[in-house]
Amino acid sequence: MKTAICFNGLVGSTKGKSQELIGDFDKCFEISSDLYKKHIIDKNDADIFVHSWSTGLEKEIVDTYKPKKYIVEEQKIFKIPEYITHHNETRKQTHYSLWYTRKEVMKLVEEYEKENNFKYDCVMLARFDLAWQTDLIFEEY
Repeated sequence: MKTAICFNGLVGSTKGKSQELIGDFDKCFEISSDLYKKHIIDKNDADIFVHSWSTGLEKEIVDTYKPKKYIVEEQKIFKIPEYITHHNETRKQTHYSLWYTRKEVMKLVEEYEKENNFKYDCVMLARFDLAWQTDLIFEEY
């Protein structure tokens, strides 16, 4: 089974929420990436794709995951339509950022599939700040 793992968004921190920019981003990335490799990447025939706002960790992300395609760019400020009034501006930006980065990483997967004339059997959207504790073997699902 050919699998794509798509990391997107900000690398999280050990404290608070990512957009608060507090905590230890390097430590969070180290713990998370070690566990992703141990429990998911090394257990599957997986290609990695990345779209991230974490420009300060670009080298670590690329060196660790060796993505087939990636974009690491400065955080965008989105123009939020006036009719969206449910949340404060920070929360609205967070939601737009989330969906934008997911869209962008999926575009990288689609480009790679077209360039190499195949389709992935399984695509996993992944956060940089999760610490997997058990194996995830896609062929078992």
